[in-house]
Amino acid sequence: MIGVILGAVGGALQFLLLKKLADAVTSNKDINTKTILLVFAQIPVPVCILLVCALWLRSQLLYCGIGMAVVLIALAVITFVVRMRRKSQK
Repeated sequence: MIGVILGAVGGALQFLLLKKLADAVTSNKDINTKTILLVFAQIPVPVCILLVCALWLRSQLLYCGIGMAVVLIALAVITFVVRMRRKSQK
């Protein structure tokens, strides 16, 4: 159970960082140091979460990975649906 919660938190954090990165890259602004920092901040998130789970909660590692993937995919689908509805209403 703790592994799923840890994975869910990691997946949500990873999604937020990816969303900020995608918004920064797709805007018409120049790529600045904030964008580069978002790239380098996003890379170690799953590694750190899974490493913590592997070191202290070895039996929960599979559930941590599943929780991370499910939350990341679910938030991406929800965001996509919300943006498409807003776009169709305009």
